[in-house]
Amino acid sequence: MQITKRIAELDIIRGIALFGILIVNMGLFSFPALYTDPMDAWPDWTDQLMVMLINFVGEGKFISMFSFLFGLGFMIFIARAEKKEQRPVRLFIRRLLILLLIGLVHSYFIWYGDVFIWNLCRLAGDFQSTSGAFGENQDHIFS
Repeated sequence: MQITKRIAELDIIRGIALFGILIVNMGLFSFPALYTDPMDAWPDWTDQLMVMLINFVGEGKFISMFSFLFGLGFMIFIARAEKKEQRPVRLFIRRLLILLLIGLVHSYFIWYGDVFIWNLCRLAGDFQSTSGAFGENQDHIFS
């Protein structure tokens, strides 16, 4: 088995993003978020202050950061596959389908508020909108 070099800085940032997503979503695990406003669920002023602080500091920011890193990870994956003279498009589609299956199972059986499927759909749309599979337009990203 060939050992691939990981980029430690990306793993650290990815961990921070996942921790931030956990913190933002932690309140949603404790009550029916579809039917209740968080401000109504926790009437104490300290609880409401924490909800506002979490919304201001984290809402959308960590998901955006994780989404960016998700796409960047795929671009690195494809660049490495091209260097090994493998079929990057085929590997990309196979990995997306596997991740879509995992995301569907997770969102159906574990938690509905999964950003995972949104990331896959967004990434597939970005992939489809590029000229050529991974042509000359992406060369500037890796230089």
